Amino acid sequence: MLMLSLYLISADGDTLERSREEIAKFAASQCILGCAAYPVATAIFVGAYTENWDYAVCTGLMTPLACLTASGVYALSSPIKKPMAAASFTGAIDGALWSLLIYGNIVFWGNYYDDGEKLFSTLILFGLSGGNLAGLYSGYLGGSEGAYILKTYSAFYVPYTYFQAKRLILGNFAGNYSKDEFKVDLSIAMALSIGGGLGTYYLTKDNYEITGGDAIFIGANVIKGAVILETPIKLVYINTNPISQDFNPMLFSGAFVYYDDPIYDRLSAAAYLSGMALGAYISYKIAKKKDLNILEGLVYSTVPIFAYYAGMAPWIVLREDYYRIMPLVQVSFDVGASYLLYKLF
Repeated sequence: MLMLSLYLISADGDTLERSREEIAKFAASQCILGCAAYPVATAIFVGAYTENWDYAVCTGLMTPLACLTASGVYALSSPIKKPMAAASFTGAIDGALWSLLIYGNIVFWGNYYDDGEKLFSTLILFGLSGGNLAGLYSGYLGGSEGAYILKTYSAFYVPYTYFQAKRLILGNFAGNYSKDEFKVDLSIAMALSIGGGLGTYYLTKDNYEITGGDAIFIGANVIKGAVILETPIKLVYINTNPISQDFNPMLFSGAFVYYDDPIYDRLSAAAYLSGMALGAYISYKIAKKKDLNILEGLVYSTVPIFAYYAGMAPWIVLREDYYRIMPLVQVSFDVGASYLLYKLF
């Protein structure tokens, strides 16, 4: 009887601890949305309908506290369990993205430019809040935490893969882009984003081996693999073509534009597609063996970005010659910082 009592107490405590952790994650995720997304969405919505931007700013400033209060009241009155925090947060991001794509299709296909601010603000606020609530309900029903995060990554990556594949075939990223072609691509991007996101969730929702941190780790390595494989092509292009040494955004980002050169465009697209696939495969294999938590995954995915700032810094002093090797320095710093963090975790 004593052993049974001790077991029940320890089980109760374990359940309580997990609930507290999930409540903290849920509150944090809603606070992030409340500070970053909802104030802008509500301010634009109120401003569009009242045409009084004083009211709009006032509403936006009150929104963060309202989000914290609402999430706190909900957490007090309802059980918060895994994966509700991840599901609600990623649902809000998906909803905002898909609303933006739907808005673009309505505008370009229907030539709907009148009251565009009202339509835009309504769709974004509806998508953000609707996705948040839908994700909250879906998370209450269960599923793998990693599946919800991979869903959101796929919502961005799948349409991006389409544009890279198109670039590989045509040898041109956006040149000679007609309005009709843009409308078709926008519709395809919307369908791929929604279908890719929901399809990924359906395929992974019962895979509990992929934690939330694992999913962030995989998602971060998809684009990392693309940038790494493209770097040799970028270096060859920079060192064989005249490029302005003044501040040029294409020199300082992972995305690179090859002007009017279909050969380099195709090589770059092939490197991107291969790198994305390779990054996803290798990181998935690692994630199956090494479980990362959400915080570890977030640190891994964000801190290596600083490597690009560090790799850019010498350009301010050296300028004339340094830009020719800068992409190699940036990706070396990125890989080195990523490996260090991986070993730490």
